[in-house]
Amino acid sequence: MSLRVPLLLLTVCVPALYAFPDGAPAEACLRNMEPNHSGAKSRNPLDSPFAVFRHTSPGRVTVTIRSLTGNAYMKGFMVQARDPLTGKAARGQGAWLPIANVKGLPECAAVTHADRGQKTEAAVTWEGRTDLAFYVTIVESYSSFWADVEALEQGGLSGPSGFGSGPSGFGSGPGPHLGGLPSGPSGPSGPGPLARVPPSGLSALSAGPSGVSGFGNSFHPFAGKKK
Repeated sequence: MSLRVPLLLLTVCVPALYAFPDGAPAEACLRNMEPNHSGAKSRNPLDSPFAVFRHTSPGRVTVTIRSLTGNAYMKGFMVQARDPLTGKAARGQGAWLPIANVKGLPECAAVTHADRGQKTEAAVTWEGRTDLAFYVTIVESYSSFWADVEALEQGGLSGPSGFGSGPSGFGSGPGPHLGGLPSGPSGPSGPGPLARVPPSGLSALSAGPSGVSGFGNSFHPFAGKKK
């Protein structure tokens, strides 16, 4: 009997720790994109070691999540397109372009990670209506995540520390924002939109998808390291 109890506890706990390794469920859209991690709460965007920004081109919007420190890696993410007037998912107003290791959630106009590997960067592209709002959730660990963060336009930030121009350095939208990166010279093309942990620091990060400027190896650390 004493041997069976520890085995039972192990069986129950492991699925909780590694829930949804292949991406968030569509139900997460109904919880303000907040992971169902028991007891864990979304962290303050100002404490984030990640930048979240968007780049709009004719008929397309690319949303990028990028690590700003040498030791910050995300294990999961979710990006959703929303109608800025209603705040509802932009179903039927466009679609996410398919890429490897990312799966779509068309029922809530979102995409999420499709593996549990550590990532330093992720970029996903929406094709369709471009005057939408895009919100992001980043999971660093089971207890550390940032939920429902709005992506700001790349190069359009004028506030301190890379934040928008609204009150307290935030953008003018209703939701929280993470720091963005300024526009700059285009970097060399990289291996793909999902950058794994680089072998020699962040200088090895990919440039992201073609057509997105300012992604080269020039590094702009607007946010400090996580406390």
